[in-house]
Amino acid sequence: MCDAPKRHVAFGFTEQQLPPGGHLCYIYTDEEEHCRTMARFVESGLMAGEKVAYLADVSSGDELEPYISGLGVNLPEQLRPGQLILNEAEKAYCPDGTFLPERVIDNWSSIYRQSVEEGFAGARVTGETGWTCNPHPGLERWFEYESMLNLVIKEVPFSSIICQYDANRLGGASLYEVLKVHPLMIVRGQILHNPYYEAPEQYLPKLRGRV
Repeated sequence: MCDAPKRHVAFGFTEQQLPPGGHLCYIYTDEEEHCRTMARFVESGLMAGEKVAYLADVSSGDELEPYISGLGVNLPEQLRPGQLILNEAEKAYCPDGTFLPERVIDNWSSIYRQSVEEGFAGARVTGETGWTCNPHPGLERWFEYESMLNLVIKEVPFSSIICQYDANRLGGASLYEVLKVHPLMIVRGQILHNPYYEAPEQYLPKLRGRV
């Protein structure tokens, strides 16, 4: 008896499909390309029957729907209740003004479990990171959090997680750290294996040693 074929994830902006559990960085310089890429990512998740969470760099919840519309997202007619989660990135990551990696990871785990209980095909998350330029206690642990996600996603198999970074707001040192904690990267609309990636078992002890 043959094993059932494993589900693969479509990203919308490329014909490539990958197994669930991808943790990708998207470092962009072109805002038009950024909008197009993320719109297709959101749309493909919704069309696949997944729960999709988008964390946007906006200052008010009133801006969320216009922001998603401005990306160019075409919502399906049969959007299920609770299928698209929109939130302010800064508030989602620092609800009380402090960044705690464990709290954020627990939140992602809850969203995944909820997606399963509600009968969705999977769950995908993407978040913008411009807000990390603002001072928050705990943000020195940001790259520790990013590396920890590579462990969590093995236990909580999101279809995919994309972390968005505007290269115009990243210093050279931060850019290098971004590359070290993401096994996959988006480059010119293609998903590539990241040669700079360091597994958490290697990266975290060195990082904590520096801290």
